Formats: sequence, structure tokens, C-alpha cells
Amino acid sequence: MEKKLYIKKFDLKLDEVLFVSDFAIDFNHYQSVCFLAESGSGKSVLLKTIQKYSPSCVTFYLGEESAFDNYKKELNYHNRSDKEKRLIDLVCKNSFALKKKIALLKVLFSSQEYFFSDDLHSFLNHHEFCEVFCFLQEKGISIFYATSSIEDSFLFDYLMVLKNQRIAMEGKTTSVLKEEKMLKTLGYSLPFYVNMSIQLGYYGLLNQICYSKEELESALWK
Repeated sequence: MEKKLYIKKFDLKLDEVLFVSDFAIDFNHYQSVCFLAESGSGKSVLLKTIQKYSPSCVTFYLGEESAFDNYKKELNYHNRSDKEKRLIDLVCKNSFALKKKIALLKVLFSSQEYFFSDDLHSFLNHHEFCEVFCFLQEKGISIFYATSSIEDSFLFDYLMVLKNQRIAMEGKTTSVLKEEKMLKTLGYSLPFYVNMSIQLGYYGLLNQICYSKEELESALWK
């Protein structure tokens, strides 16, 4: 079997300040990996460091906006009517999130094997985030995603939790989420229905983690 991308363990430092120690990513067994860390802990710095040494099969989205002039051509701007041009100008000049979405779309439509990104929930709602994730999964693209939102992590196969510059927990996401006491100690509270389904599992009433009321009700009554 062809060996997939493996990033060896390393310590990330910036101006002699340690951000992460003994960090490694292995895509041999999991297609999607989530790196959960508090805001300001160095997620973007970590990704930019990886970007410097990553192979050509990896594409990155690090929150940059797409400059308007760069995608005018892609929108066939100059061949549109004056009314359409005014509409494009209005939307693109006044929508910060749209510029980020267009920049993200450019990356998503590339032909790379791996997609690395940090917090997308700053401009994508949960539904849009799920759409992006599913799109990448359907294309067979492996994903590494750094976030401060525990809800984002639920979609991923493998979860790494950073605390005090070290990987405090890691493993299959469903297994890590079951360690709710440890997660709480690290500063992460599970949503009600996730925690409820885990508690029911301890009593043998449920054998899966549910992420919504509808999913929990369906699992209990099937």
C-alpha cells in the first residue's frame, strides 16, 4: 500500500517561545485530522511553519482574502452588463466574508491531495463548513484542520487536543470525546446532546455519539 503523508515530530518555536512540542501528523490510517487548541495558542503559526516545508501535494488556506482584481477575470467581469458589474462591485467591496469564501473556493478546486486550514467558522456557518468538509471527503482529499471550536472537530476521524504547548490528548475522535472529564479539565465543554449520548452509553442504552436532538432521538427509537 502506498505510504501517505507523514510529518515527523518537531518542536515549533517562534523567537525562542515554544508553541507546540512533539507535534506530528500521520495520514496512514485517517483521512481527516483535527487539531483543537485555544485561540491565540499558535494554530496559524503552526500551519505556516508546516507550509514552508510541505510537499507539493498539500494545499493551504490560511484565512487570506482574495484580491478583487484577481478574480474579476474568473467572474468574466468585463463581458458583463453595466448592471451586473455594479452588482459584482457592490457585493465584493462590501462583503468581507465573500472575499474569504472566493479565496477558499479557489483552493478547494485545486487538484492537491491534502488540504490544510485553520479556523473557518469565523466566516462560514456550520452548514457551510459541513459542505466544505463533505466536498473534500468526496474528492478523496485528506484534511488537517486547526480550530478552537470543539463542535468543528466532530466531523473528523482523528482528534488532537493541545494544552500548555503539548498534545494533552489524541486518538480517534469518538474515543477522545468519551473522555469528557479530561476535556473539561482542558477547558472544553461538550454540547448537551453529545454529553447525553455518552452518558447513556455508560448504561448500555446507546452505542454511538449523537450530535443533535434529532440524531439522539433517532438512535434511541430505532
